[in-house]
Amino acid sequence: MKELKAISYNNWKDGTYQDIAESLAPDSSFKLGLNLDSDYILGWLVSRLGTTIVGSQLVNAKPILGLHNFRDSVGSGSKLFAVISDGSYSDIYDVVAGTKSLENDTKDLDTFFLTYLDSCLRLNGTDQPKAWTGSAWVDTAGTFDLDNLPQTAKYAIEFKDRVYVAGMSANPDRVDISGIANSTTRAVSWTVGNRFILFEQEDGGGGITGLWKVPGYVIVGKKRTIKRYDGSSAYPEDMVNQGIPSQKAGVVAQGILFFVNENGMWATEGGDPKKISDLKVDRLIKSCSAANFANVSLGTDETHIYCSFASVTIGSETYTNIVLKYNILQNTFDIRKYPTLHRTYAKYVDSSGDVFLVFGDDNGQVMKLNVGNTDNNVPITWSLETQTLYFGFRLFLKSISQIGFITENILKASVMWRTSSNVEDWKQLGTIDNEEVMFDDKDLRGTKFEFKITDTTTTGREIIKSIELPEGTKVFESTK
Repeated sequence: MKELKAISYNNWKDGTYQDIAESLAPDSSFKLGLNLDSDYILGWLVSRLGTTIVGSQLVNAKPILGLHNFRDSVGSGSKLFAVISDGSYSDIYDVVAGTKSLENDTKDLDTFFLTYLDSCLRLNGTDQPKAWTGSAWVDTAGTFDLDNLPQTAKYAIEFKDRVYVAGMSANPDRVDISGIANSTTRAVSWTVGNRFILFEQEDGGGGITGLWKVPGYVIVGKKRTIKRYDGSSAYPEDMVNQGIPSQKAGVVAQGILFFVNENGMWATEGGDPKKISDLKVDRLIKSCSAANFANVSLGTDETHIYCSFASVTIGSETYTNIVLKYNILQNTFDIRKYPTLHRTYAKYVDSSGDVFLVFGDDNGQVMKLNVGNTDNNVPITWSLETQTLYFGFRLFLKSISQIGFITENILKASVMWRTSSNVEDWKQLGTIDNEEVMFDDKDLRGTKFEFKITDTTTTGREIIKSIELPEGTKVFESTK
């Protein structure tokens, strides 16, 4: 029989690692941290902040189909628009006022916006394009030359003073490009100086699914491939065989396009995309069904990428309303769970000039992310599951007699342990009700161990600092 020296797990900086052999998992990682941030205080795990509603619920039990913060160049005009269906039509709401701004669009259509030259374009691929001027919705002329803009366009972006639109059902490979905006009239034209480009119909990539821009390029997403355009060349020789399933499945932060598809999460500056989800959350992403990928949505606060899934499998358990939080600088992932599904994201500058990332959910609400200590008055439940711990001896039986936990702000967390990966095998160890808790006179026996800590909070952020095993863990040179 041997006795191990003291072991301290006091560094969680690498975040979630799930797709990796137990023997290779970094000591500074964990198998699952639900609603825990590994990047708020580097090395510790901190329960996440909550969500707070903007205005009030718009329509009960209906999803937000589009979200956009219109702001003019001088800052005097601002609206937070949300699109929601009432079952008969889709309406655009002024979220802060809680009133309808535009009524009776075709119901249940995802809706997209572009603000350019102090006007806000609304597209959904079916209804006539309309624009908000800062005081009213118009459907003719205006900044976007609405009479001549392709009438079934769905996606729009501005690049080098031209407006690009795509998503026309009759022309799924075509991007139409306006003339250069007139500096005097502050309007573009679809009859003077305009052009179009077809993005390789023969490549088998499917129709165009969205438009984004990174420095130097417009990125054109298709179902199974990605194209780029610099204003003069479409680089027809440049084939990238990773697609972007929808406009909402991609977002630009720090000049990089981040996107998710059935193969994982990716990042590109215009060239071959780099996969960023390997070894960490690939299995989770790939567990999302094809039907649920239609509602995957990405948002950013320029430090993190947030990716929302309706349903995923983690280990052997199914979870709903999951959000992956990716730290761009640290290349780490954290996993969050919310009471409702995040259907679409937008940046929002409120009347005080404070900047928030907001999301529209599947219950007619627009919420500020990372605000408050509850999810709009719903308590936040978090949990930590460690990696599988062998203590170096994979076949030998071990006996743990003492184990301690160092935390902060935790009032009553439950601690469990198991020697297998079966959900039903969790056994109660005790309760954390102090900043330093030691469980003595135990005889936890097994060849391997996993530990779980879970709590529910409404009062503030709770912190896990360390799991401590004092000197004396016994190792028997037998599994019996």
